[in-house]
Amino acid sequence: MAANPWILTVHVIGLIVWSGSLILLSRLLIIQARQPSTDMPATLKRLYLGAAMPGGALAIIAGLLMLHGVGSQMGGPAVALKHYFAPRLETGQPSFWYVTFHVKMVSVLLLFLCDIYLYRQISHLLRGSQPKSGWPLALLLGVVATLAMLLLVWLPLGAMEVPMPRQIGYAVGLPAGAVALGVGLKLPPGRARFTALHACIATLVVLIVVLVVARPFAGGVPV
Repeated sequence: MAANPWILTVHVIGLIVWSGSLILLSRLLIIQARQPSTDMPATLKRLYLGAAMPGGALAIIAGLLMLHGVGSQMGGPAVALKHYFAPRLETGQPSFWYVTFHVKMVSVLLLFLCDIYLYRQISHLLRGSQPKSGWPLALLLGVVATLAMLLLVWLPLGAMEVPMPRQIGYAVGLPAGAVALGVGLKLPPGRARFTALHACIATLVVLIVVLVVARPFAGGVPV
């Protein structure tokens, strides 16, 4: 029940271009805040429209096609969706892939929100203004920190067969997210926020890459 190789190739290429462009753009925002240039905002917009936007579109569209079993031997959208959203072992337990797939979906959604926030920052630079509200970035910081800490605790403890690994992960991840939220609200506009955005994007890209690599090894491992 493998995905169509051509669609999978387009998906991976799009993901590489999209995530790489977002990392580069967020880094260039930090440089712009440190050493302002009148030409940089227009360059950032061209890079976003020429690389990040088409790369993200390719990754998301190809991902949705795979999700619905287009071009594969999965027996139609219903079977394909069940294969991805509710994979089970012969014993009835959800497999490790159940966790990795859903976390990947959440990570991609958060990366998409980072994409929107980043483009808004570029638009503000082009207008010569700065956003006053720090809530959007603070919320992103909080959710990304929660997700990262949850996985760092949950998956290793689960592999070591420690009782209630997910609950322990939430016990660690939620306070970490609350701290990140508080820090995000106190960040001043400019370089500090751009650095936090860069950290969010880099963390999400690492999570997605790790989960994609883990896919071939995840089929027969219980949660």
